[in-house]
Amino acid sequence: MSMKIKTNPWIFMAAANGFIAVSASAFGAHILKGLEAGGLVLFSQGADFQMSHALALLGVGVFANFVNPEAQKALYYSGISFQVGIILFSGSLYWLGFNGPGSLGSLHFIPPIGGFSLLIGWGLLTFTSWKTVWGNKKGSH
Repeated sequence: MSMKIKTNPWIFMAAANGFIAVSASAFGAHILKGLEAGGLVLFSQGADFQMSHALALLGVGVFANFVNPEAQKALYYSGISFQVGIILFSGSLYWLGFNGPGSLGSLHFIPPIGGFSLLIGWGLLTFTSWKTVWGNKKGSH
Protein backbone atom coordinates (compact mmCIF):
# COMPACT_ATOMS: atom_id res chain seq x y z
CA MET A 1 0.00 0.00 0.00
CA SER A 2 1.40 3.35 -1.03
CA MET A 3 0.65 6.57 0.83
CA LYS A 4 1.08 9.95 -0.77
CA ILE A 5 2.70 12.47 1.57
CA LYS A 6 1.00 15.85 1.42
CA THR A 7 3.14 18.88 0.74
CA ASN A 8 3.64 21.13 3.75
CA PRO A 9 6.44 23.46 4.76
CA TRP A 10 6.87 22.21 8.32
CA ILE A 11 9.19 19.29 7.70
CA PHE A 12 11.53 21.58 5.76
CA MET A 13 11.32 24.20 8.52
CA ALA A 14 12.04 21.50 11.12
CA ALA A 15 15.13 20.41 9.22
CA ALA A 16 16.37 23.97 8.73
CA ASN A 17 15.83 24.83 12.40
CA GLY A 18 17.52 21.62 13.51
CA PHE A 19 20.53 22.46 11.36
CA ILE A 20 20.70 26.00 12.74
CA ALA A 21 20.30 24.78 16.34
CA VAL A 22 23.12 22.24 16.04
CA SER A 23 25.32 24.86 14.34
CA ALA A 24 24.54 27.42 17.06
CA SER A 25 25.27 24.87 19.78
CA ALA A 26 28.63 24.00 18.23
CA PHE A 27 29.40 27.68 17.68
CA GLY A 28 28.62 28.40 21.33
CA ALA A 29 30.66 25.49 22.64
CA HIS A 30 33.75 25.96 20.45
CA ILE A 31 33.89 29.58 19.30
CA LEU A 32 32.22 31.53 22.10
CA LYS A 33 34.27 30.09 24.95
CA GLY A 34 35.24 33.64 25.93
CA LEU A 35 31.69 34.70 26.74
CA GLU A 36 30.71 35.19 30.35
CA ALA A 37 29.24 32.01 31.84
CA GLY A 38 25.77 33.59 31.92
CA GLY A 39 26.04 34.60 28.27
CA LEU A 40 27.02 31.11 27.21
CA VAL A 41 24.09 29.69 29.20
CA LEU A 42 21.65 32.02 27.43
CA PHE A 43 23.15 31.19 24.03
CA SER A 44 22.90 27.45 24.79
CA GLN A 45 19.31 27.84 25.96
CA GLY A 46 18.51 29.51 22.65
CA ALA A 47 19.89 26.48 20.80
CA ASP A 48 18.02 24.07 23.10
CA PHE A 49 14.70 25.87 22.58
CA GLN A 50 15.27 26.02 18.84
CA MET A 51 16.02 22.29 18.67
CA SER A 52 13.06 21.24 20.80
CA HIS A 53 10.74 23.34 18.67
CA ALA A 54 12.33 22.08 15.45
CA LEU A 55 11.15 18.66 16.65
CA ALA A 56 7.70 20.13 17.35
CA LEU A 57 7.62 21.42 13.76
CA LEU A 58 8.58 17.95 12.56
CA GLY A 59 5.62 16.56 14.51
CA VAL A 60 3.32 19.17 12.99
CA GLY A 61 4.54 18.28 9.51
CA VAL A 62 4.06 14.55 9.97
CA PHE A 63 0.73 14.90 11.80
CA ALA A 64 -0.63 17.11 9.00
CA ASN A 65 -0.45 14.11 6.66
CA PHE A 66 -3.03 12.17 8.67
CA VAL A 67 -5.76 14.68 9.51
CA ASN A 68 -8.71 16.30 7.80
CA PRO A 69 -8.48 19.76 6.17
CA GLU A 70 -9.92 21.52 9.23
CA ALA A 71 -7.22 20.03 11.45
CA GLN A 72 -4.57 20.83 8.82
CA LYS A 73 -5.56 24.50 9.10
CA ALA A 74 -5.05 24.46 12.88
CA LEU A 75 -1.72 22.68 12.40
CA TYR A 76 -0.70 25.32 9.87
CA TYR A 77 -1.24 28.02 12.51
CA SER A 78 0.56 25.88 15.07
CA GLY A 79 3.55 25.69 12.73
CA ILE A 80 3.50 29.44 12.16
CA SER A 81 3.36 30.03 15.91
CA PHE A 82 6.29 27.69 16.50
CA GLN A 83 8.36 29.34 13.78
CA VAL A 84 7.63 32.88 14.98
CA GLY A 85 8.42 31.76 18.53
CA ILE A 86 11.71 30.21 17.45
CA ILE A 87 12.76 33.39 15.70
CA LEU A 88 11.72 35.73 18.50
CA PHE A 89 12.52 33.64 21.58
CA SER A 90 15.60 31.70 20.50
CA GLY A 91 16.82 34.65 18.47
CA SER A 92 16.58 36.95 21.48
CA LEU A 93 18.39 34.41 23.67
CA TYR A 94 21.19 34.21 21.09
CA TRP A 95 21.35 38.02 21.07
CA LEU A 96 21.33 38.31 24.87
CA GLY A 97 23.93 35.57 25.22
CA PHE A 98 26.24 37.26 22.76
CA ASN A 99 25.62 40.89 23.74
CA GLY A 100 24.72 40.64 27.42
CA PRO A 101 21.64 41.25 29.58
CA GLY A 102 19.83 44.46 28.81
CA SER A 103 21.20 44.61 25.27
CA LEU A 104 17.73 44.37 23.74
CA GLY A 105 17.02 47.86 25.11
CA SER A 106 13.59 49.05 24.05
CA LEU A 107 12.99 45.65 22.39
CA HIS A 108 12.94 43.90 25.79
CA PHE A 109 9.38 42.70 25.02
CA ILE A 110 10.57 40.32 22.27
CA PRO A 111 11.42 37.27 24.44
CA PRO A 112 8.00 37.14 26.16
CA ILE A 113 6.21 37.55 22.83
CA GLY A 114 8.33 34.73 21.41
CA GLY A 115 7.58 32.54 24.42
CA PHE A 116 3.87 33.27 24.12
CA SER A 117 4.02 32.34 20.43
CA LEU A 118 5.58 28.99 21.38
CA LEU A 119 2.77 28.44 23.88
CA ILE A 120 0.18 29.20 21.20
CA GLY A 121 1.85 26.61 18.96
CA TRP A 122 1.68 23.99 21.71
CA GLY A 123 -1.91 24.93 22.52
CA LEU A 124 -3.00 24.55 18.90
CA LEU A 125 -1.13 21.25 18.59
CA THR A 126 -2.74 20.00 21.82
CA PHE A 127 -6.22 21.10 20.73
CA THR A 128 -5.83 19.55 17.27
CA SER A 129 -4.51 16.25 18.58
CA TRP A 130 -7.23 16.07 21.25
CA LYS A 131 -9.93 16.80 18.71
CA THR A 132 -8.46 14.29 16.24
CA VAL A 133 -8.14 11.48 18.79
CA TRP A 134 -11.16 12.03 21.04
CA GLY A 135 -13.34 14.51 19.18
CA ASN A 136 -14.77 12.07 16.67
CA LYS A 137 -18.11 10.95 18.13
CA LYS A 138 -18.49 8.04 15.68
CA GLY A 139 -15.36 6.30 16.94
CA SER A 140 -13.55 6.14 13.60
CA HIS A 141 -10.28 7.99 13.29
